[in-house]
Amino acid sequence: MTFCVIARDSKTGLLGLCQATNPLSVGGRCPFIRSNVGAVSTQAYTDPGLGPLAIELLTLGYSPEKVLKELAESDKHFAWRQVGIVDRHGRAAVHTGSECKRFSSAITGDGYLVMGNYLLTEQVVPDMNAAWLESEGELFEDRLMSVAVAARDAGGDLGGHRSSCLLVYDTEAYARTDLRIDFVPKRDGQPDAVGEPMVSPHLKALRPYLAKGDFAPGSWGQANVDELAGLIDVTVSKVAYSAFFNTQLDWVLRRAGIDTVAVCGIVTNGGVASTVRDAHMRDYRTLVLADGCAAFGEERHRTALADMANVAEVTDCADFVQLLA
Repeated sequence: MTFCVIARDSKTGLLGLCQATNPLSVGGRCPFIRSNVGAVSTQAYTDPGLGPLAIELLTLGYSPEKVLKELAESDKHFAWRQVGIVDRHGRAAVHTGSECKRFSSAITGDGYLVMGNYLLTEQVVPDMNAAWLESEGELFEDRLMSVAVAARDAGGDLGGHRSSCLLVYDTEAYARTDLRIDFVPKRDGQPDAVGEPMVSPHLKALRPYLAKGDFAPGSWGQANVDELAGLIDVTVSKVAYSAFFNTQLDWVLRRAGIDTVAVCGIVTNGGVASTVRDAHMRDYRTLVLADGCAAFGEERHRTALADMANVAEVTDCADFVQLLA
């Protein structure tokens, strides 16, 4: 989902970071820097509130490791976060939660760290680290940019790159360098919602039959099945495994006063399981309709249901209909 380098220049005391991702406006949500204090990025399933809290704790003299411990105690969903911190002394620390999507990893060194999650290949972070070490002696901003370029060339974000930022702070309260790209439209040869399906490479490999126009707005491929006509109040366009990821589903449900979510669909161990866990994480009462789901194999289906039973009520369609009566 996002890759990032955070660093302190030992000769000048400059603090900075450079990062890129597929979602919009990464520079307005993930990075937080305060001169002569530290630099932070909170990413993966981002909670922007963690950034300011981390900066305040650094201001109080907490080490990056201590800050991460405090954040973990204040955030019950910390397993879904990736947080990197470099302080004014050059100390670096990273948390990569157990629920961060593959490939997710980080490397820390003297005065810097490189990290990423939901990456196309496991080589992205090692190549970022090599780029940082090989650029020693260059302008600080150039070093940060070289790391981002190395990440991109190694595959970068699994979903592509549509926003990025490069921030550097000196001794003033404002940035010495503040470069941001909030949205990059489609380029020739890249997938887009109005052209080729916007599908992650590993999913496209499993579904090579998908073609241009299959998910175009208003088309049959994006529409609800005919059997549900007249039964649907609201729809959201699902863009990833989980129906909650980068959609307005959570907002719609809360505005409607809904506290119970029943999940069905395909595949059981993919979109269903991800949506169920995200619903549970958001404190909904969550049900899974076992015979309303399917997977590529009965064993996978049963295993996924057994795993979801830890966070949801597994029932069947007939019993669920009775609950609604």
